Amino acid sequence: LAAKAVARGRAWRGRGDVWFTPEPLGGATAFLFPGLEPEFAPVLDDVADRLGLERPRIGRGAELMERALDALATGRFFARVLPELGLTADVLAGHSLGEWAAMVAGGMYPQGAADSFLDSLKPGALKVPDLVYGALGCGAHRAQAALHGLEGVVVSHDNCPHQSVVCGDPAGVEQVLERLRREGILGQELPFRSGFHTPMWEPYLGQVRAAFARLPLRRGDLPVWSATTCAPFPDGPSEVRELVVRHLLEPVRFRELTLRLYEEAGVRTFVTMGPGSLPGFVEDTLRERPHLSVATSSPRLSGLAALRRTCAALWTEGHAPRWDRLGDHAPAIAAAAPVAPDADAAAAAAARKAVRGRPVPLDLGSPLVHLGEAARARLGSLSAGPGRPAR
Repeated sequence: LAAKAVARGRAWRGRGDVWFTPEPLGGATAFLFPGLEPEFAPVLDDVADRLGLERPRIGRGAELMERALDALATGRFFARVLPELGLTADVLAGHSLGEWAAMVAGGMYPQGAADSFLDSLKPGALKVPDLVYGALGCGAHRAQAALHGLEGVVVSHDNCPHQSVVCGDPAGVEQVLERLRREGILGQELPFRSGFHTPMWEPYLGQVRAAFARLPLRRGDLPVWSATTCAPFPDGPSEVRELVVRHLLEPVRFRELTLRLYEEAGVRTFVTMGPGSLPGFVEDTLRERPHLSVATSSPRLSGLAALRRTCAALWTEGHAPRWDRLGDHAPAIAAAAPVAPDADAAAAAAARKAVRGRPVPLDLGSPLVHLGEAARARLGSLSAGPGRPAR
């Protein structure tokens, strides 16, 4: 597969755990923070141990607050890990409550104040309506049409062209699932209840509005985009607090946010800070547009193997992860030296000759691949220009 990817001469991003591009994407990088997921099993301890960081507290409980705290802790953990590896973002964003993790990572809330706030949250402490979510295998417009004639059910998440979520009373959501099932559209009830991102949560706002009002706010270190407005957060503290409240009452517009980040912020690399569905949402939304979407954690890999996989993908696109922090050698690259305009042909040929480092194995948790001589020669010659390494 690797040999075929190189022979094609076109970008190959991740299928079969092979990463190749003749020309790095460029553009901006966004760190995406996941929210509540149906299945959320981050593997973090081996990463923390390797980097000398404190292990994050992951409870792995099924209660709403336990799920929320795990998602927030995971996102914040990787917001520390990636800069340790020399990988930084230009933009931050989040999905559902992941937006709050993005605000903390971006410096809008002081870390100490965020820690104190999270430490005060206990399982079962948050009162929520008895409303269920139904994940649907269709876009938000088709989901909205399926709500015709139903009261108390709304579209709460527009995730990507082929996935949306509705929220409402259990009987109403089951009716939506059955309507779409008859049309061949799959769906399922999600394993948590809250009513977030719907107007039905308004009677419950009082228990969080005062807490958010007490949290100190400051201008962030990085732009943080909201999935409520599909735009950067405003600068004023009162406007920020108002948007935080709106986020609890209005739909998550993640599909549109992805498009805006791509078209207006110039983002080409999307890194999800933990496991979950966000890489698939980005892939489904951007389709054939050139981009990279990866996650820092995977339930099928150890923490270090998943992180090495992410670093390999980013390295292919021109980033420079600190392999030494992961206990790895840097991959060997072929570099082309600049050539003076008046150099003779022999000197020019010598200057362009690839400079090869010592080959080292890179453990990505997948089988080793051996390239044939023709593929190795082609890979070594894919310098994008004088002075630029071939990846």
